[in-house]
Amino acid sequence: MQNQRLNALLEVLRRADAAALHLAPGLAPCMRLAGRIVPIEAQSWSADEITELVRDLLFADHRQFLHDHGFVEVLYVAGDGRRFQATVADHAGVPSLVLQALGAAPPRLADLGLPNQVALLAQVRSGLIVVAGGFGSRRDDTCQAIVDAWNQDAARHVATFEASITCVHPPAAALLHQRQVGMHTTCVAEGVAQALALGADSLAVWAANDADDLDAVLSAAEAGCAVLLNSSAGSVTGALQQILTLAPLDNRTRARTRLARVLRGVLAQQQVTVPNRTSSAVIAEVLMVTGGVRAAIRSGNLHELPGLMERGRGHGMQTRGMALADLAK
Repeated sequence: MQNQRLNALLEVLRRADAAALHLAPGLAPCMRLAGRIVPIEAQSWSADEITELVRDLLFADHRQFLHDHGFVEVLYVAGDGRRFQATVADHAGVPSLVLQALGAAPPRLADLGLPNQVALLAQVRSGLIVVAGGFGSRRDDTCQAIVDAWNQDAARHVATFEASITCVHPPAAALLHQRQVGMHTTCVAEGVAQALALGADSLAVWAANDADDLDAVLSAAEAGCAVLLNSSAGSVTGALQQILTLAPLDNRTRARTRLARVLRGVLAQQQVTVPNRTSSAVIAEVLMVTGGVRAAIRSGNLHELPGLMERGRGHGMQTRGMALADLAK
């Protein structure tokens, strides 16, 4: 019964082109549409109803992980065959559920409505690329699209390190290995070291979680690899701050120097509602690395980056305000 009700809500999600469905006890079901939470129906779900639904979703190992960590991610396949990433959270024994739609095939950069500079960044052979965005920004789609572009290149050996593998890339021209952190490798740092030992030259890291992960990411970029890093920050400046915060305080100056040397570009994206359009659109901050950008990062003056982006349109840079202005034209 609850599965039928859930599938009906997921159909509403599909028609609205929304990013996620949220179910919490005592609240009406909501969807995240262009960064906003929008109610779907007036009738709320009880804790018992969500518990019954979650019980059908989880196997014994999932329940153990939920008990140990307070959350678990699983794959849910709707009645019509569409795939969703289901994140179950437990708060004092009360479950909540978030479902995000997954594509049937890897997304393509040309279909995501992103600035042309992103395709150029996807072609780099060495250095660090950062893709950032908050929940509902669909930054994961951008990262998967970059991996897909790498996968079409016969000269690349690609390795990904993901919290959960939600998009399986089919065999293509490149040699590609998808690794799930916690299952195929204990941590990002260990996985990166293994990949480099096997000759990988293009690495996609879904999250750097500590100083060891950060050192592994920067070391790989310094060794000549192309490294893609997924960040949950909502802006270019926030993404770089998030990266540098991983470094110990007594090593932060060196981390800034290393980051300035290997960084190639940062994309921070957001979904917005556009008047008179049936679907949302992506706006993006874009930072392309220049001598001035490197100097600002080395010196720790990240507050200078928005000004550099405003003056750097000729280098392919743009701020969120510039992206909004272009969208309104």
